[in-house]
Amino acid sequence: MRPCNSRFALLLFSLLNVIAAQAQEPQPQAATPALTPATAVSSDLVFLPVSVTGPDARPIISLGKQNFTLLEDNRPQTILSFSAEDAPASIGILLDLSGSMQLKLPAARAAILEFGRNSNPHDEFFIVGFSRRPALLADFTSSADDLKARLANVETGHSTALYDALCFAFEKMNASRYHRRALLIVSDGADNASIHTEHDADTAARKAQLPIYSIIVTHPDAATIEERNGPIFLNGLSNSTGGQSFQDGDLPRCKPPLRRSASHSVPNTSSATKPTTSAWTEDGARSRSSSPRPQASRS
Repeated sequence: MRPCNSRFALLLFSLLNVIAAQAQEPQPQAATPALTPATAVSSDLVFLPVSVTGPDARPIISLGKQNFTLLEDNRPQTILSFSAEDAPASIGILLDLSGSMQLKLPAARAAILEFGRNSNPHDEFFIVGFSRRPALLADFTSSADDLKARLANVETGHSTALYDALCFAFEKMNASRYHRRALLIVSDGADNASIHTEHDADTAARKAQLPIYSIIVTHPDAATIEERNGPIFLNGLSNSTGGQSFQDGDLPRCKPPLRRSASHSVPNTSSATKPTTSAWTEDGARSRSSSPRPQASRS
């Protein structure tokens, strides 16, 4: 065998020995992830928030524990605690800034601030101003000073797009923080510029499922069909959604009822009971068992 072939064979033999030796060395084992121990959570009490409305969709606020019956699997349960609470709410304010509101704007601004001052301090508000089109004047805020500042320099002019403003506000309410919601409208209701129709606004209001309060600015010399029909529309909208309308051209006189509406606009009660057959999660969903949730009925 030639010397070069001998050296090549020797090199190849050495390389094979190295590979074989590496194959026989123990390989590092992949780290086994630590197992997280299972955690079982149970609740001794179940809290059930309840809102009650009458046949006219208006909230009923004078109920006590004796007015409710709580059932689980069709068996009566004991209500251990019952309380009425003023939970925070998300409230949208629609302010008419059309030309017909020029003389009424100072009183309208004062009425809105009165409503805000007498609300829950944790409520959040947004303001939509509208004339020929809606515009967001103030995004969600809990600051009364912020509301006052945003309303300080608004001006009136042009036509009225109330239906567009309502649809805009319902869409904006989708970003609200709280499940308790309401709208406050300050307007004469005389729409004459909207792309949306009255039917569109009514349909959107039914889908939104929130009370609508109206401060209806009246005009003694209402000459147009819109000015005559506007208050009728706002009054019907408030009544059908469980809100309330104030039909008075003298807005300062609305302060007492506004004070009551601010505190009762979205009332809520809560009751607590001890479950008998299963554990419940914090949001009221059952964590074990397929039985139905407890049912509360008003006596």
